[in-house]
Amino acid sequence: MKYKIFLLTFLSAFLFTSTDIGARPIKIQTSQPRILDYRWIQVNDMNMILSNNGIFGQTSEGNAGFYWPSGYPNETYIYGGGIWIGGRYRNDSNPSTYDTFVTCGYNPASAGGTEFVPGLPPNDDPSNPDEKIYLSSDTDWPLQNSIGEDSVLSILDSYCTYNDYDTSQHFVSENLPLDISIIQQTYAFTGGLRDNILFFTVNIILDTSKDTLHDAFVSICTDCDIGNESGASGNDLVKFDKEYNMAYQWQNDPESGWTHSPGTIAFKFLQGPPSNGIDTVHYYKDPYDTTKTDSIVIHPSDTLGMTVFKIFTIDIDPVNKFERYQEMSGYTYKNLDPQNPEDSYNPYDIDVYGPSDKRFIMSAGPFNLIPGDTTKIAFAVLMATDTNTIYATADKAQDIYNSGMQSVKEKTTHKFVEYFIRSLGNDLFTEKIDLEYNIINDGNVNISIYDACGRFVTRLVDSYAKSGSHRISWRGVDSRGNKVRNGIYFISMNHNGSVKSTKVMLIK
Repeated sequence: MKYKIFLLTFLSAFLFTSTDIGARPIKIQTSQPRILDYRWIQVNDMNMILSNNGIFGQTSEGNAGFYWPSGYPNETYIYGGGIWIGGRYRNDSNPSTYDTFVTCGYNPASAGGTEFVPGLPPNDDPSNPDEKIYLSSDTDWPLQNSIGEDSVLSILDSYCTYNDYDTSQHFVSENLPLDISIIQQTYAFTGGLRDNILFFTVNIILDTSKDTLHDAFVSICTDCDIGNESGASGNDLVKFDKEYNMAYQWQNDPESGWTHSPGTIAFKFLQGPPSNGIDTVHYYKDPYDTTKTDSIVIHPSDTLGMTVFKIFTIDIDPVNKFERYQEMSGYTYKNLDPQNPEDSYNPYDIDVYGPSDKRFIMSAGPFNLIPGDTTKIAFAVLMATDTNTIYATADKAQDIYNSGMQSVKEKTTHKFVEYFIRSLGNDLFTEKIDLEYNIINDGNVNISIYDACGRFVTRLVDSYAKSGSHRISWRGVDSRGNKVRNGIYFISMNHNGSVKSTKVMLIK
């Protein structure tokens, strides 16, 4: 897949000559310790540790944090992974030029560094309990459906948030934040092939004060160590399948001390971002075609799949934002000639390293991320006994996702609730949330907002109301009309001495 029209235009003007002088103003954030949380997803045969700083599959001690099958914690398959997001902002001093910005959610070159911090901005409350990782088995699970029940899709959901606003968290001073927030959720189902699938959805929100992030790419970066990959023990192999939007890793040798023969681990894009106005881009139709003659077209409104697959070894890990962005967008930074960049354009790497320790990224892009907008990607981590059966697992994952990952509670028949307050639609909102409440007797209604610590925020209703259904809205402001910070809020309704409540999540 090849950008015949677009990429040549910006490479000469940007990738090799751009600096960060005059870049977007930095939002100063108070640098304080955040609530760094680690939780195991331990359900069916998939066992992965999650953190709320953008890294998955790595323990707090920096060890491998994903094993399969369940019950064999020494049979590990991931040393660490995370999301990379990169793109170009217009230079403030010269708007005709662009500056590179990349936020790295897992840095294999440093064995696990990240440029994200827990929670949603602002980063000025190190004790905020909403920053932790929630599991749907928790009593304080924050997400609810339209009738006030816990909103749960699978046998075990997880939910966490993180952001890249903290300038002190970025690896070097020129790595300025993108000013993005992330809402990450995972889902696990049981039964047959479902036991070998873990679903991720990642919502990426760009701050409303920013310029459009142009030519953006989002990448899944993973260091899949099957067992011991240190030094001479490195023996993993990697391959991709463009039609399946999938990359997978395996080894042909047995692993010392394992009960089972090593299986195959795969990552599969289920949903990529929309191109969102990017000019028509041409890609190679056949990623193995070295003549670069056959192409297909991605149009401005199309949804993108895996447009780049790149392999690294420990010796060639990209170590700065320019190298990462070049790799994310399909260029091999090691042999890149600024005068003739097309010679290094190779969006789909073939594993030429043989059995060894390696990691890979899967990218989707380019796309435009609009200020205040949210773009969503979904992917699945898959396990199978070998490289042939991984395809059956991949088909099952796509089928489950395409069917909407039907809620485990949807088979339950709910009786009509006469007295309630609930959000209309999703309980996540940015500027305004619409609410509905129903009362069965005339009387005074008091509806108030409280933050996650129980502090009063504002009162929406304090008046006499007739029985029946009513609708109101909250625009995310306190009693003085000031915008409140991101987080979880409780909406409590008191009517004739009876109290009902619901939770909502403000992101902006």
